[in-house]
Amino acid sequence: MDESAANRHSAPRWLADLLGWKPATAKSAQRCRDLFGLAAAPNLADVGGAESLRITGEIYRAMGVDRSAKTSLDESAGTSGESGAALERCIADDLLTSLHRLDPHRTWQVTRQGLAADYAQFEHLNALQQLFETHPELRTTLGRDYQVRTDVYVGVLQSDDLFAKPFLHAAISCKWTIRSDRVQNVRHEFATLVRNRRGRLPHLVLVTAEPLPSRLISIARGTGEVDTVYHLMHDELDAAVAKVATPMQQEHWAELVEQRRIKPYEALARDLTLS
Repeated sequence: MDESAANRHSAPRWLADLLGWKPATAKSAQRCRDLFGLAAAPNLADVGGAESLRITGEIYRAMGVDRSAKTSLDESAGTSGESGAALERCIADDLLTSLHRLDPHRTWQVTRQGLAADYAQFEHLNALQQLFETHPELRTTLGRDYQVRTDVYVGVLQSDDLFAKPFLHAAISCKWTIRSDRVQNVRHEFATLVRNRRGRLPHLVLVTAEPLPSRLISIARGTGEVDTVYHLMHDELDAAVAKVATPMQQEHWAELVEQRRIKPYEALARDLTLS
């Protein structure tokens, strides 16, 4: 990788407010001292994994994340709940601004509230869910739940009718980091939207800051339930993987990039305006 590539940065400016350091656990304290010179770890890293710590530490070093600076989160910033909610808010605000700027001719709606059934292609799911609730035996027989909820919805108003439901243009799952087992829920939710839409399929995407390629590939590799994974620190991760990752992690990352399964977050708003 050439020097110019190593110096590229794709992380949005607002992400810096969410990045910081957290105290190491008793088991990880010595490992963190060996890697960083103190018993603290990047708040994105899995403190139980040397590879995650090493890659994230390199990203933070390149980005100049101050080890003493406080994030915009409270002291529980290392928890997935607090970090995840803050990430959703930032992405929703950023997309609303970017979409209006890039394509002011469409009436964009970006929200973290509601269900997929609040949108035109999926409003019939409310009726299906009511059948489940009225006849519990159907749930036992079919084993499905039609109350699909995602983290951020991008809708477009299609008419001047104030009572018409907006068109769901994109369903966006936001994951601060990835647990390979839990993230499969995203596949299930998106697959439900694929099977049950009435009209054009919305963009189905995942936005994450997960630093470990082996975890990214657990959701990016597949049969199409997820259109694309957009990474908040794509270029920074690319440089870190090339510099400090094991050959296996480098192989996973190369597959994601070469197959265009992963893209920089900065491309998301532009991609949404192209269709």
